[in-house]
Amino acid sequence: MVTTEKVNLDALLTQLSSDEARANVIYRLVERIDISEEQIRRAIEFHENAGEFAEAAKVAEKAGMPERAIDLYVKAGEFGDAAEVAADAGILEKVFDAYVEAGDFNEAAQIADEAGMPERAVDAYVKAGRFGDAARVAADAGLSARAVDLYENAGRFDEAARVAARAAEKAGMPKRAIEFYVKVGDFATAARVAVDAGMPARAQELYGREVEFYEKMGCFDDAARVAVDAGMPARAVDVYVKAGRFGDAARVARKAGMLSRLKELYGRAVEDYVKAGDFATAARVARKAGMPERAVDLYETAGDFATAARVAEKAGMTEKANLNRTIDGLLKQND
Repeated sequence: MVTTEKVNLDALLTQLSSDEARANVIYRLVERIDISEEQIRRAIEFHENAGEFAEAAKVAEKAGMPERAIDLYVKAGEFGDAAEVAADAGILEKVFDAYVEAGDFNEAAQIADEAGMPERAVDAYVKAGRFGDAARVAADAGLSARAVDLYENAGRFDEAARVAARAAEKAGMPKRAIEFYVKVGDFATAARVAVDAGMPARAQELYGREVEFYEKMGCFDDAARVAVDAGMPARAVDVYVKAGRFGDAARVARKAGMLSRLKELYGRAVEDYVKAGDFATAARVARKAGMPERAVDLYETAGDFATAARVAEKAGMTEKANLNRTIDGLLKQND
């Protein structure tokens, strides 16, 4: 509880027998009673001269002397307390300098990072040997050239290229940005930059390289998706054909209106399903492809005589329709 009663503390302090006693009283009352600056100064000096830097710092802190408190906390090696005082007083730069002076570059870097002093943070991280963190701070602060150098020093060449690419993109240098994105194998982003920059031919080439990348990885669905999104359905069809997935190739061709290739692809898809012994699916594909005779044969092989009859009848194959209807009736009667 703060004392409100007027007390001539200075007069009382002068009557005490030792500086230590006076310093002890001041330490305990400095936040509660008005004490002259001279008495406070003497108390701080007493603790400091005795090597009691933490105690001196606490007196300074309680007396509302943040800069003096910071200096003393640093002398005491109490960097955390120094940082707290500095943060409360809005003078983190002073603490940063203190940590640097003490050779504690890790703490200095973190303080500068949190305080929004990127250039100081970068320098401190570098001195601490933390090139990755230095590069991160530099990149976030838009210090692209510095970030690239630091990522390279850290052996993180992909990130260096990405930073350089983003910087080039922001600076309105699309060709340079594309080069960097290609360097790290990011063909999708490179293609996007090319599209945005009005370079359609370059974009198509880059999308083609992304398709090739996915093909080599065996990711045929991704390769086909990229090709379709890039307006290259024929390329997507080729991807599925190379993978032996003729049904998927036919689906893409049908959606893209590539009628000239559709019958061939459906035919190959049918044969694939036949080889796999999946006659029902082969029949459905043949039917969809406009191959009724093949479809009827396959429905018969699959034992689906009712559907064979319907397909045959719709195609004007009366004899086949009657045959399959008769067999279907016999089977149902004798099940």
